[in-house]
Amino acid sequence: MVELSNDKTGKVVWFCARKGIGFVSKDDGTGDLFVHWSNVEMEGFKTLKPGQVVSFDLGTNHKGPQCINVKVLSDGDSEEEVEGE
Repeated sequence: MVELSNDKTGKVVWFCARKGIGFVSKDDGTGDLFVHWSNVEMEGFKTLKPGQVVSFDLGTNHKGPQCINVKVLSDGDSEEEVEGE
């Protein structure tokens, strides 16, 4: 994993708790990024919910760019359920 840049923010668009994968929409409007549960920084079961505001670093692996060092900043305004629950 290569770290490209840091201190980005965005909103969780979709996250499947069962598979541990999802996407974050970048606040700068340049598209969505893949996120894997192993890159979420929290205690206990690592999951995200649609609408949550997150900070992250931009990293890359053999499949392309993705969010790393993901931290939840706020729960946002979503009441949607996480897919896979």
